[in-house]
Amino acid sequence: MDQSTCDVIDWLNYFGKNYIVCANETRYVIEHIDSMGNFVVRINGELLRSEDVCSVWFRRGAMLNASVEISACQDSSVSNALCHHFNTSSQLLDDFFHGTIFSRKSINNQRFQSVNKLESLRIANNYGMKIPETIITTKKSILYDFLKKNKFKVVTKDITDGIGIETSKWCITAYTEMITEEFYNSLPDVFSPSLFQEYIKKKFEIRTFFLNDNYYSMAIFSQSNPQTIVDFRHYDFKNPNRMIPLKLPVEIENKLKKIMMELNLTSGSIDMIYSEHKEFFFLEVNPIGQFGMVSYPCNYHLEKLIATFL
Repeated sequence: MDQSTCDVIDWLNYFGKNYIVCANETRYVIEHIDSMGNFVVRINGELLRSEDVCSVWFRRGAMLNASVEISACQDSSVSNALCHHFNTSSQLLDDFFHGTIFSRKSINNQRFQSVNKLESLRIANNYGMKIPETIITTKKSILYDFLKKNKFKVVTKDITDGIGIETSKWCITAYTEMITEEFYNSLPDVFSPSLFQEYIKKKFEIRTFFLNDNYYSMAIFSQSNPQTIVDFRHYDFKNPNRMIPLKLPVEIENKLKKIMMELNLTSGSIDMIYSEHKEFFFLEVNPIGQFGMVSYPCNYHLEKLIATFL
């Protein structure tokens, strides 16, 4: 579990509430499920009845899967067919069970743990938010035209939520990076599909955590430090960025509400930029984004708000 999840659990303990934490490997054993959504299951050996569940928070990772026993068969073709059949049955059970528990008061669900960046940009643009010009290409020649169009001020970022690879000796993390001449020259004529975006000069970056139409925003003054000017996640721990609470204009919050509704999200973290020309640019939204980094500097007490909602 991440620290923010642990902080919410601390508040649940303080409120004296019962809860079950389900990790990626957690499975539920079915004792009874009916078509009305009533169920009796065991999770981590603990009996759970449908009437005991008042709220659900999907934080991250895989959702609960049913524990299904499959008898061994010496005939491999029969065994494979049975495995496929029972896996399909298990998926149907999972879909129904998930739908049943998430029909209660909930924060997000496993179907929306990631958002297509291009789709969210398109939706934001449809609702009147400014967005950086963005392309995905596999050709060096097309990238050159895009660089030229944007006066060679272009960044690249991961198409998805970013990769994190860690070994005992090193780790790889994806950041937003400027396209330098050296990097461009090193590219082959054809490469893997990659996302490139117009670089927006900013007065500050914005991280907004939203929960059920309430918006908690923070301004990050990352532009004054060369280490964080492109991506504030290049943290400078010796000279940290100034971060302060921010109240977004009502018209911006109203646009964000429409975007989140179309994306079927009830919670998450939105990244934006306030440009040198005093315009708000929508960048992306992460349904399971970190909120501790907004909560503590701005005294929003988001962990308590989430626990109270649940």
